[in-house]
Amino acid sequence: MKLLAPIFLAVGFCSSAQASFELVLMVDLNNHCIQRYDGESGVYLGNFGANRLSNSMFAMALDQGRNRVYVSDVNAVRAFNYNTGEYIASITSTASNLGVFSNGDILVSNGTNCKRIDFATGNVVTTYDVTAGGFNGNVVACTVDENDNVFVADGTANLSTNSCFIDRFSPSGTYIASSANYAQRFTGYAQQMRAKGGQIIIGDGAASRVNYFNYTSGAPVLQPNTVINGNVTVFGVALGHSDIRYVAGTDGTNSRLLALYSNGSTQQVIATPQISASSVRQIAVVVAPEPGPMIGLGLGMFLVLRRKNS
Repeated sequence: MKLLAPIFLAVGFCSSAQASFELVLMVDLNNHCIQRYDGESGVYLGNFGANRLSNSMFAMALDQGRNRVYVSDVNAVRAFNYNTGEYIASITSTASNLGVFSNGDILVSNGTNCKRIDFATGNVVTTYDVTAGGFNGNVVACTVDENDNVFVADGTANLSTNSCFIDRFSPSGTYIASSANYAQRFTGYAQQMRAKGGQIIIGDGAASRVNYFNYTSGAPVLQPNTVINGNVTVFGVALGHSDIRYVAGTDGTNSRLLALYSNGSTQQVIATPQISASSVRQIAVVVAPEPGPMIGLGLGMFLVLRRKNS
């Protein structure tokens, strides 16, 4: 069996080299791990974290510059190398949503506030005044874009009426502006929000839809939303390459992972039999990794197989 490991590794390199690769990471609550999929081909790429994570995971955020993914767990935020699955470190913190700054600091929300934390020390760097935009009572979601702008969705739980704002802050914590009030549901769980390239995507819970915003220098502006077919409760969203957006959720019977075009049509339905309907939470997408991360992912899969066969 051990002789198969180099063969497996070589096959992994060959198949990866021919794919327009996007690595999709998906929280698997019941199996206490992070599952990995090729977003272009739908191929399953194994999992990691099962010996470090509990059944209380929820939030996830990506630091592609450092090959890290951050995952919220019981009173902790844990960091892993998403290529090899190696555990890196943890800090004590309660998080229902996460974001990552360009210097490696993390953005943490616990549902009532939003803070920038130095992950190396666990110290709070900045606290964002979520009341500045007319706080509605709950931090529904938060995120950081590639320029370290911070966005916070605050709203009232379980309402389908106009009950939410997207507040924008500078990297230093200065409040800039808020979107117009809009309808947002999150059914007891915080939603996931991501921002990149002047676009924001946020899941809309049991409403079975995804909301979009555009922004330049001022307030985010609501755009037409996408309704997900099949009565899918949305938990996770992510931005892929070009106009591809990823959505994770459940139809009540099965977990669902979809890749959508910006016009709302389905580009890919990714099979996720490893994840039960009750296990779905947030996701992250590594967009078009360079050869180094590809080799790291192959090495990680090789090491997993080697441990199983030793």
